[in-house]
Amino acid sequence: MRSALSGREEVVRPKGFRVVHLALIAVVAAVNTVAAVAASVIQPFPGLAFIYLPYGIMPAFGVWFGPWAVIGGVISGVLYAPSYGMAPHLGAISGTSDAMLALIPWLAFKAMKTNPRIIRKLDYAVYVIVVVFATTLLELLYYNLLLVYVFGWLTWDAFWPAYISSGIGGLIAAFPLSLILLKVLSPYVMSSSLYVKGWAF
Repeated sequence: MRSALSGREEVVRPKGFRVVHLALIAVVAAVNTVAAVAASVIQPFPGLAFIYLPYGIMPAFGVWFGPWAVIGGVISGVLYAPSYGMAPHLGAISGTSDAMLALIPWLAFKAMKTNPRIIRKLDYAVYVIVVVFATTLLELLYYNLLLVYVFGWLTWDAFWPAYISSGIGGLIAAFPLSLILLKVLSPYVMSSSLYVKGWAF
């Protein structure tokens, strides 16, 4: 559809669930699984990768695909579970932390009307504060609490050393990979019908 005001072609985005979203969820889950398995090579603490690559991938998926990325994150937990010595049901629980990596940026970018292309100073500020720091450190706090209370793999004596070491690795993974993905691929994703533009989907 062509906008009468701008003269530009506008992408028609049908509302609601479509079959193509199943494929999108599968792609997100597959990519995140590969990234998580690759990161599992270095685990300074059981179940906790040092440089967890999804920190740099899932935020971009969340900004672009919203709820479909969140669902894909949960599913990926079941898929990468064996690489971290987890049973499938524990993998699903772990996947909720991957879902957070998509959920927080999605909600923040929509609420603050941030351009996924990261062009304005405000875009950069939201990216750094939300994607690099808030998302990484909040998700890691949540996941470490899971390791203590649900998995029983982490003791309180090791909680903060694990949080700090993995936090450093998480920040390394989050930047600049997520920035590169957003700046390079956002123009293409946003021109497709799969991009979740508003709150409705």
